[in-house]
Amino acid sequence: ASTDKAVVQALWAAGEGMVVLVTNEDYTTDTSAEGATTVRPHSNVKLSCRLPEGAANWRLFKVTPLAWEPVPETGFTVAEVSGVPHMTWSIPKLAIAEWFVIAPGPY
Repeated sequence: ASTDKAVVQALWAAGEGMVVLVTNEDYTTDTSAEGATTVRPHSNVKLSCRLPEGAANWRLFKVTPLAWEPVPETGFTVAEVSGVPHMTWSIPKLAIAEWFVIAPGPY
């Protein structure tokens, strides 16, 4: 991630795709009786994720409460980095957390 306050965790699923959780760790918690937590959102967080080798036509989906929303093909890139495929994309605003699914087509 482009900021050290964004933590990226990935869960592989049978080598054919992955679920990616991005969390914002830039927060403070008030230790008073109210105990309020203040989160500092980040803008334009850039992410890069290693992909399994051998699959093609990778797609990116943002997970929302209602569905997997396809990210337009112009919203991510897939390229080889040192011979290993990687997907790169940006989150316009990272408040608390975002879920993504990366899967090979045809979806």
